[in-house]
Amino acid sequence: FEVTAIDRSAELLAIARAAAPRARFLHASIYDIEIPPCEAIVALGEVLTYHPECADGDRQIHRFFESASAVLPGGGILIFDIVECGEPSLAGRVWSSGEDWAVLVDATEDVASRTLIRKIETFRGVGELYRRGHEVHRVRLFDTRTLCDQLHCCGFQVETAPGYGIETLALRRRAFFATRMVSR
Repeated sequence: FEVTAIDRSAELLAIARAAAPRARFLHASIYDIEIPPCEAIVALGEVLTYHPECADGDRQIHRFFESASAVLPGGGILIFDIVECGEPSLAGRVWSSGEDWAVLVDATEDVASRTLIRKIETFRGVGELYRRGHEVHRVRLFDTRTLCDQLHCCGFQVETAPGYGIETLALRRRAFFATRMVSR
C-alpha cells in the first residue's frame, strides 16, 4: 500500500519519516487538507479531537466525515478514536518520569463547552541542565451516539468498541470502525 501521513506536528512527522521513509508526509491539520483518494483512513490517538480554540469542533468533524465518505470507495474503512463526554470526570493531575525526564499533566474539564484542557510541563535532561517545555492541549469531547448518526448520514456503517482488539483504550475513550457503504 501507499501511505500518506498527515499531522500538524513537524516533530512527529520527522519521527514517522524515520520509521517509514517510503510514505508521503503532509504537514497540516486533517481538517485543513484535501484528503487524497484512498482505501482506508486511520486516525489513532485522539487525532480528531484536537481543534483550534475558536473552531466549531462538531462542524469540523462532520465535514471530515463528509470528505472521508467522498474519497473512500464502497467497502473502504475509517478507523479512529475519540474522548467521550460523560462521567467520571477526567480532571486531575498525573505525572510520569524517568532517569532524565519528567512529564506533569494538569487536566481540567469544561463540561459546558465539552472541552478537556491538558496543561503539560515537560523536563528533559540535557547535560548538567534540564530543558523545560510547556504545552496546552484543548481536546474536544464528543457524544458517541451523535458521531454514529453523523457517520450513518455520510454513508457509513459503524461499530464502536472500548479499544482495538484486546487493547483497551483509556477511560472515556471510544474506538470507531466505519465502513463506507457501497450505495447510499
